[in-house]
Amino acid sequence: MKTKISKKQVILEAARRVLAQSGSADATMDRIAAEAGVAKGTLFLYYPSKNALFTAVRSGLMKTFVSGLESVRDSGLHGEALLRAAVKSVVEHLDRKTGLMDALGEKRAGPGGGCTKQHREKLPVVLSTLKEILEKCAVDGLVTLEDPLYMASALFGLCRGSFAYARGAGRALSSCEKTDRVVRIYLHGVRRK
Repeated sequence: MKTKISKKQVILEAARRVLAQSGSADATMDRIAAEAGVAKGTLFLYYPSKNALFTAVRSGLMKTFVSGLESVRDSGLHGEALLRAAVKSVVEHLDRKTGLMDALGEKRAGPGGGCTKQHREKLPVVLSTLKEILEKCAVDGLVTLEDPLYMASALFGLCRGSFAYARGAGRALSSCEKTDRVVRIYLHGVRRK
């Protein structure tokens, strides 16, 4: 069983790399198999179709996102360092998601653009984890929260908005620049009386 799990992971990583390099049109099962160092038939033992493989890639991205936020929540960080780590985790996930969506040729426009069913199902977990992080920040005196879940949603929205801003401004922003802007704007908004 351990060999199957490990081989499955190798295939997923190879699919991610091929997608990042060439997009979905050129991400053939032959190319993914070659990148993974397995026979093409082996891919089909784990994934019955290219679509199933791409769905697994998306699912893995979401699991990584949730576990990353949970790690931030449980990190022992406090105050602004905790908030900054949470924002950075969200921004980096959105960077990876945007790259994956581009590679898969999926739309991104609009509030729910490119949002799959599995992403919608995990969003409450993401928002709940962000809420817990903000509640820790409130205990530390960094923010005052009237409605923690609403404030978590607003923080997530600011993170997403940093991508729309970069597109609208016609320039790329690094993860650090996006994180700095989101933290500064968020703290300015929640500290105002």
